[in-house]
Amino acid sequence: EHEVTILLWRSLMSIVDWNIREELVSDQSIMHLRLYTALLAAFSSCNRAVLALLVRVQEYCYDNLAFMKVFEKI
Repeated sequence: EHEVTILLWRSLMSIVDWNIREELVSDQSIMHLRLYTALLAAFSSCNRAVLALLVRVQEYCYDNLAFMKVFEKI
């Protein structure tokens, strides 16, 4: 289940072109992810999946500096 959660995260983040102004990334990413919270929750029912998703989100934000400020909100 945790592998599916990570694949889902990667897919959700890859369908959007994030090459926008840095100050817009925060709002756009929150709006984008808000659409899929129920889907992410459905695949994150066990603790291992939640932890895997949290680590992957943290890695994603660390790798993409525009998302560093958004990490707490995600």
